[in-house]
Amino acid sequence: MTINLSTIKPDFQDLVTQLQNELLLKETWKDLITTAAGQHILEMIAAVGTFNAYALESLLQEWYFDSAKLDSSVYAGARSDGIRLSRKAPAYCTATLTRTGDLSSGLLLPAFTQFSSTGAKLFNASSILFGVGVSVIPVTLHEGTVYTANYSAINENFQSIIISTENFAVADSHLSVSINGLPIPVVTDGLWHYKAVDAVQDMTTSKGQLHLLFGSTTYGSRPQVNDTLGVTYVVTKGSLGNDTTFNTTKLSLDSNTNITGLATSTLSNGADQTPAATYKRISPQLYAARERAVTKADYNAQAKSYPGVLDSKIVGQR
Repeated sequence: MTINLSTIKPDFQDLVTQLQNELLLKETWKDLITTAAGQHILEMIAAVGTFNAYALESLLQEWYFDSAKLDSSVYAGARSDGIRLSRKAPAYCTATLTRTGDLSSGLLLPAFTQFSSTGAKLFNASSILFGVGVSVIPVTLHEGTVYTANYSAINENFQSIIISTENFAVADSHLSVSINGLPIPVVTDGLWHYKAVDAVQDMTTSKGQLHLLFGSTTYGSRPQVNDTLGVTYVVTKGSLGNDTTFNTTKLSLDSNTNITGLATSTLSNGADQTPAATYKRISPQLYAARERAVTKADYNAQAKSYPGVLDSKIVGQR
């Protein structure tokens, strides 16, 4: 039996009618009583056909920006256009750190040192230095939990590492990557800009995962066999990390009990990833701009691609 979907609407009742009409031509099955088992079988077949037709129609809709309904489809489309998807940006606050004990020598706290407090994990985006005899210094700390992972190089061009954390929770710009313990630059534009220069490209999958792309023998950094690839990243709450009551919260340093802290401002300026609806509007402009900023449309699209930017207005100046 052949059902020609091009001559009917792919809905349930039309499929039932098509099946009934086809069976009327057969001598082996004349039972079309609605209470009979045969009619029930027809309806089940029609239900399957309706679901398949809807799935095919939805698949076609999700392929295009104009008709896509799922956020994941929009993110995948933007990524396929070569657009980097932004991730969450951590909230931050000012604080004072106090060092006790022996102050006769200096103390350096490297970047991504983990601090704790009631209700929040914090880290320093850059290194902190206690000079000789210095007991109190002002600092800026960001919200987030620090993670470190090591991977083995596989000795091929453009090796990829994808961090399993989804939903854009890996902080957008707080990241450190090393090869055999030596840090390399993390960039967000194409590796073809870095000919014979060390670089690893920071991208985001359509599921919101951090995707690191290493280079080749020509562009960026190409790890060699048996090299160890180190990745330090931060999982942040984004806008949910903002806390207007954080001022005067006590802080502690996980790795050193001689250092304590006190927040001197609220946790603020945390931002979530750029919504899919925004990419649906600006992806064509970003694709047309191709990383340039020449026309007003280019500037507008580039500005709105940053986390936390809802809209922009470009005014020319002579």
